[in-house]
Amino acid sequence: TGTCATEDSVFITVVPGLGLTVDADTTVTCKGGSVQLSSTAAVTGANYVWSPTTGLSDPTSPNTTATPSTTTTYTLVGAVGGCSDSGSVTVLVLPTPTMGYLSSADRGCAPHEMSFTQAAADAVAYTWNFGDGSPVSNEHQPTHVYATPGTYNVTLTGVAEGGCEASINTI
Repeated sequence: TGTCATEDSVFITVVPGLGLTVDADTTVTCKGGSVQLSSTAAVTGANYVWSPTTGLSDPTSPNTTATPSTTTTYTLVGAVGGCSDSGSVTVLVLPTPTMGYLSSADRGCAPHEMSFTQAAADAVAYTWNFGDGSPVSNEHQPTHVYATPGTYNVTLTGVAEGGCEASINTI
């Protein structure tokens, strides 16, 4: 009857998707702080690349430490068996105050009165520690009397909006 039948078969392999999820131990940090970036995947053996890579301890690890200087969105791309997946997490970086202060004459006879003026940028609250065991002050421009001769370490701590702190101290 003159008809020919042919048959062929193809083996198809379907690998599972990565099922990649990305997270951070915190999504808010102070400037100079660090966060732990982590990921989970449904399969093992994937290759990973984070971007941007600036400030990362290991940009090819599924779990790495990030020290961003500004608010940054980190994206992780994972690939295995020709399949890829990605996930992102944004880390908000809050400003840390830049601390500074001025003081009156730093030498004198006891009892010696000193005036201080904070010169901090981005701080909304202040704590002065005069280094002599006296109570701290939260004043903007405190005056303090050193009753006993000695050398004292004065510390000014400032807090920015969002709660980030910085300190400066001098003797």
